Amino acid sequence: MVQEFLGEGNFGKVAKCRHKVTHQDVAIKISKNKPSIIRETKKELANLELLRALDPERANIVRWYDAFTHGDLICLKFELLVQSLHDYVDELNYDPLPVSDLRAVVQQMATALLHLQTLGVIHCDIKPQNIMVVDHNQPLKVKLIDFGLAQQISEPPSFAGTFWYQAPEVHLGLAYVEEIDMWALGVSVAELAIGTALYPGEHPYDMIKFIVETQGLPPDHLLRLGPHTNHCFERQRINGQDTWTLKTPAMVKTETGHKFSDTRQVVLTCLEDIMEMMDTNTTEKEGREFVDLLKHMMNLDSEQRIRPADVLKHPFIEEDGLEKDVQEDSLEKDVQKDSLEKDVEEDSLEKDRKLWT
Repeated sequence: MVQEFLGEGNFGKVAKCRHKVTHQDVAIKISKNKPSIIRETKKELANLELLRALDPERANIVRWYDAFTHGDLICLKFELLVQSLHDYVDELNYDPLPVSDLRAVVQQMATALLHLQTLGVIHCDIKPQNIMVVDHNQPLKVKLIDFGLAQQISEPPSFAGTFWYQAPEVHLGLAYVEEIDMWALGVSVAELAIGTALYPGEHPYDMIKFIVETQGLPPDHLLRLGPHTNHCFERQRINGQDTWTLKTPAMVKTETGHKFSDTRQVVLTCLEDIMEMMDTNTTEKEGREFVDLLKHMMNLDSEQRIRPADVLKHPFIEEDGLEKDVQEDSLEKDVQKDSLEKDVEEDSLEKDRKLWT
């Protein structure tokens, strides 16, 4: 029985529903009846089946129960999570999150990425809108949702996340793997730390310009190999060496017609500037450690970007004595199917469909 609609997007709608017999409240994701959306929903269903190998509580991912059809629509049934981190910060008038919350979000999402890594899965769309608040008590409890765009590492790259959270290798047209998730997580927690979007570009040039002005030029070898490098950079040969300069907005407008507009509410000259914008109760040591971790998460060279297991060992995470949900020696056990508490009801999908509709 539908209680209310929680949201709507290109995929369809999400409704809060209550089972007529068990009175359990869940979220039902209802796909639109469009061929492209149906294909995406089937892909998400396949991803969710793969993720059944994980314990959603230890992995900090949304619990998926099952799927059913309603006419021509595919419906996915999840645990009910009603507030994203994006909405949570909005509710707080975009005040920077306290360090304890930042630490909890990084620790839990790094744990999620570590579990996904054991299955060879890239989430491909990490952002505050896809990190849901489970418990507001300290420390903040969160879970990762929306695996509709996830893909396996072995698959050809097809989608690399929401524009504002895309890694530099994506904008340069380079091949990418799971490290794009770490970049997106870094941008997301930076946003939570300062209360506004870090790189809110509307065009690839905007994104590259914002990144370069804050973090400097990408390494030469990436610029040399990037199929799209010449969209944003000029190359000069000096003394047998390639040198790169960012094109001016005027040059880009002449070449592409794109008119650059600085959409940032805050312009950072370096990531260290974030320390001055963090919650007022943040100590200098906490600020330094947070930015140090952020710089590792947002390394412009994906091969040098910090890995999830190393995030969990970083001083910013370990300092507070947070108990890690995942230890490297227990990951093999975590990915066994029998570790998942199965909440799927014994009723057939057809009976279940009738009770939910």
